[in-house]
Amino acid sequence: MSVTSLIGASMLFLSCLLWGIERGRRERERLLAIEGLMAFVSYTEEQISTFRTPLNKIYKDFSNKYLDRCGFTSLLSEKGLDVALGSLQRVLSAEVMAEAYSFAASLGGGYSEGQQSLCRYTLSRLEGEKQRLSEGLSEKIKMYRLLPILFAACIIILLI
Repeated sequence: MSVTSLIGASMLFLSCLLWGIERGRRERERLLAIEGLMAFVSYTEEQISTFRTPLNKIYKDFSNKYLDRCGFTSLLSEKGLDVALGSLQRVLSAEVMAEAYSFAASLGGGYSEGQQSLCRYTLSRLEGEKQRLSEGLSEKIKMYRLLPILFAACIIILLI
């Protein structure tokens, strides 16, 4: 086997490994985004039911480690919930985004009891999505790391 073949095989292995690691990172990030969104909805429900806090104050006071890092909370306090949700669009699925935008559109209209039930409904929907993503997450991550490497090994064996 020549030096260029070894370099090519190493590059194939490395690129497949990096693809698998990135894919696993995106799965974990999706779960963190849903957990952050759940924390926001839960915080909103608590503030409405306990303190009758206005939405603009809720938007300014809310903080979450992941959502702070991705820019959601700064957009939330400056431009509102609709714009802030846009920062999560690349991470979350279309169904979750539709649920989040529906929540944003309905929030602020009506009495506090209606707002609380909206928050509880949205939390239950997000919890279902979180459970779906959590089930088998570690197995998915292992698969994303192992399968690309096995694929690269098969290609290299076929080429030899």
